[in-house]
Amino acid sequence: MLGLVALGLVFLPLRNRKLMFASFTCAAILCLFLKGASNSNIVFPEVNNLPSLSIAHINLGNVSDTYESLISTVKNMETDIISFQEFTPDWNFHIGSKLDSIFKYSEKNVRIDPFGMAVFSKTPIEQKEIFYHEEIPNFKGDVKLGDQIVNLVFSYVLPLLGTQDVANTSEHLSVVADELNRSQSHKLSIGDFNMVYHAKEIMKFRSRTSLHNSRREVPMGTLKMPYDHIFYSSDLECTRFIEINDSNNVHIGILGSYQISRERDLPQKTGSSLGQLNF
Repeated sequence: MLGLVALGLVFLPLRNRKLMFASFTCAAILCLFLKGASNSNIVFPEVNNLPSLSIAHINLGNVSDTYESLISTVKNMETDIISFQEFTPDWNFHIGSKLDSIFKYSEKNVRIDPFGMAVFSKTPIEQKEIFYHEEIPNFKGDVKLGDQIVNLVFSYVLPLLGTQDVANTSEHLSVVADELNRSQSHKLSIGDFNMVYHAKEIMKFRSRTSLHNSRREVPMGTLKMPYDHIFYSSDLECTRFIEINDSNNVHIGILGSYQISRERDLPQKTGSSLGQLNF
């Protein structure tokens, strides 16, 4: 988009009106498309007096820090829930028990491959379940937000390395969408999707689940599009969304805050009981 704007400015002193207007028009169309795929709010909604929830997600495979620095980063966050991807036995040994002083509840699926995950929470996670697409685990659970229930789904989608992976990715997202659509509660979908937020598969996933994108913009410092996302249902509002970097300024995750929207009819509280996790 910026390249098209620059190209239009090149054609301006050359008095080539057709190419100038064509460049600016293409830049405007691309701008509208990208904005439509992201959070449409110009500014985040104001925080109301209704219950709110803050959630963070970190991919440990991207961390270039020491274990102690990462723990310090997590402790300085104002978050109620944090999820980790690529949660290996090594990471479990060094940080697993040290976060218990902040997060009273945790669920861990420790693996040596990139599919290991862990969720640490300050509030109980109910109706917990691991569901699979082929061999890839996805975690879901419910947390209370005041007298309401929020359904959380954490996912890791394989990167698209070839044309054959597109069908597999679409099928994986369909499985996640089906799980989200089974819930009548507020919804949050979190994880590493390994696609830009305006990818065709992501747009189809959001259309099927009626979820909104939390991200309003991308970090311009690295010119690298992020692949981690948090999507939320329309009965919630995103009041904050930030990128998480380690001490070496390497992107390792994201953090978002959500509150119940006053403009929506609130779903009724559903009964819940503690479920079982089978890894």
